[in-house]
Amino acid sequence: MKDATARFELFATDVAALTEFLRDALNFETVRETPEYVEMRAGSVTIRVGPISGLPPTHPLRPSAQERLGLGVEIVLETNDIDTWHDHLLSMGYTTAVPLGRRSWGLRDFRLVVPDGYYFRVTSRKIEG
Repeated sequence: MKDATARFELFATDVAALTEFLRDALNFETVRETPEYVEMRAGSVTIRVGPISGLPPTHPLRPSAQERLGLGVEIVLETNDIDTWHDHLLSMGYTTAVPLGRRSWGLRDFRLVVPDGYYFRVTSRKIEG
């Protein structure tokens, strides 16, 4: 699958809140909007956000009453400037679920739980000094 690319599709109870987070906090741009989804892109990352209400009741991505959306999924964004991203998100009022720090594998990262409960990790691309 050398010609494959990745695209994430997130289903939200509040499409506007999730797309606002992606646009304002992570600098994604809306590239297409249809009644079914909003397609957003930042660099080579594409995310489509659609309403969870559009999924049939028996769809496997529709959570039960006890589950939250995005359970079991971590969306990882890599950057060359982890400190700038960390400061930017904190200045916008977002709080980290896991604070910025160096992990045992040598990279620095922090994690956020964003609108609708999706779990994002922002990480350095390489081991820093």
